[in-house]
Amino acid sequence: MSTKSLMLSVRAALQTISLPSSDKSGPNSDRIGEITDVPSDTNGAERGPSGSLPSSTTPNIITSGLVENLTVSPSGVAKIILSSNRLSPLHLKELAATIEATLARVDGVARTVVAGSSRPSDDTTTATGPFEATPSDPAKGPQPPSLTAETSGSMPTPASSRRANLHANPLGLSSKRKRIEAGATGLSQTDVVIAVASGKGGVGKSTFAANLAAAMAAKGLSTGLLDADIYGPSLPTLLAAGDQLPQLKDGRIQPIKAQGILAMSIGNLIDPKKALAWRGPMVMGAVRQMINDVDWGPLDVLIVDTPPGTGDAHLTLGQMRRGTSPSDAAENTEGEDRPALDGAVIVSTPQELALADVRRGVEFFRKLSIPIFGIVENMAYFETQDGTPEYIFGQGGAEKAAQSLDVPFLGALPLLPTLREASDKGILLADETIETHFAKLAHQILASAQKKNPN
Repeated sequence: MSTKSLMLSVRAALQTISLPSSDKSGPNSDRIGEITDVPSDTNGAERGPSGSLPSSTTPNIITSGLVENLTVSPSGVAKIILSSNRLSPLHLKELAATIEATLARVDGVARTVVAGSSRPSDDTTTATGPFEATPSDPAKGPQPPSLTAETSGSMPTPASSRRANLHANPLGLSSKRKRIEAGATGLSQTDVVIAVASGKGGVGKSTFAANLAAAMAAKGLSTGLLDADIYGPSLPTLLAAGDQLPQLKDGRIQPIKAQGILAMSIGNLIDPKKALAWRGPMVMGAVRQMINDVDWGPLDVLIVDTPPGTGDAHLTLGQMRRGTSPSDAAENTEGEDRPALDGAVIVSTPQELALADVRRGVEFFRKLSIPIFGIVENMAYFETQDGTPEYIFGQGGAEKAAQSLDVPFLGALPLLPTLREASDKGILLADETIETHFAKLAHQILASAQKKNPN
């Protein structure tokens, strides 16, 4: 079936759905999104000369204008934008379910995506997915402008529903290839950018990164925290910010604010129950957008929580350059052209199984000419009630690796049950012991950053 024929079939099916009772511009009905008369085969429905179904006397979501935009891709993905400022959140959610159930019976529809878009008067909007408007067609009626970051509106549905709608493109932004290729211009006002990396997963890297950022903020530094782990974002849990959805202002994503930190994570934009099945180029594009399309503003330090191993996200970060800052451009000075990353901190546990990947990680950053600020040994020991340390994963492995690799050893963090409990609750620097450890590490890392980059 051609895309045009499938579009007509989808429109025909949508015309069978009556207006919800909460629609402000149409008559009430007894049931939400009631299906007035669903044909068993919309493909074979009788059509008028223009190719559309004969108009019904019963108002429906198409004729009333409740559907602001409708597109169908060659692969059979139907995308519907609803005018959510005419519906309550509950009715919008129920209507979306009705639309999905209706289109599931249309031959050729592989998947249905329903999103909402209101048009508020202020300049702050919520990110929704960019769906291209189809060309104007007399049979289809006038089409709205394409929905991009600059024109999309807020969608007053629960956060989980919004993330489900954003899953295909969670950043909710149109293509900005020229800005991406320009480099890490979004970090031009950031003094120090530090990647927290680990050769192997499960060593506590994300917990370390979040608490390190909190320790930096506790020193009075304006601190940002970027979750570059696209497949396994942890920061929404660690910051107790899973319900926050980033807003759009003046076409740029506003980072969320939590515990004195400005943060951005893909986890705040997708349904937490769904997994992202993205290939490398999409991951790299998402990392670039979270740098350049987020309004980080002036920062003293940005901590980047990278995924385990050495992959697409690390390569993207390592190859990006900051370029000229806005102040330099305004003053017509040459400005800086330095790497996006000022340096990296490697987190590892003491056992050899983890240290083998640490060595590969250090070599990776060296190939990209990214300085190594040091290695941290996490879960180094467990302190018993009488104060005796028990070296569960071995003793001193990370320190020995640092010596052999000729990089600074920043210190050892004990295995703290209180840190694990606080992390699950989204509490950073939960007690004096944790705060003391991370304050010391923050001081050492900043000193190493100053030594590596004196300017």
